[in-house]
Amino acid sequence: MNDHRAVVAGICQGVRRRPSLGIVYSSIRGAMHFAPPERRMMSFVLAKPPRRRLDLRNSAAASMTETGLRRSSGEFAWSTIRSLPSKTRAIPVNFGVTVLLGFIGGGSRSPCQTFYLFTIENLKQFGALKRWGRAMGASSA
Repeated sequence: MNDHRAVVAGICQGVRRRPSLGIVYSSIRGAMHFAPPERRMMSFVLAKPPRRRLDLRNSAAASMTETGLRRSSGEFAWSTIRSLPSKTRAIPVNFGVTVLLGFIGGGSRSPCQTFYLFTIENLKQFGALKRWGRAMGASSA
């Protein structure tokens, strides 16, 4: 990864968010080693209490006092769900624009195509009216 050797220790089968986006779980030391200097901003830190009896909130408070970001797994899940609409706002807008352009294009093309096919199918009748129209009481126009 990023010109550094990495060893895959295990594979996790989780929920797929995007087909081309992979998630790598690493220690902080490994993450700092793999990330280039300009990209050393962590998204989140996954932590668990060192002992079973220790409260999760106290453990998060003890380990994350410097950053001010302390979230349990439930709070982290809900913050992710709440942030998705603001980060993926372009997807529904692009979909709506595509549908609107499809309706405009289809709505303008259908009458033109119908009129063209009507003209092509009735070309013989138009020719007859042009040639014998005066005899039937129709003008050349």
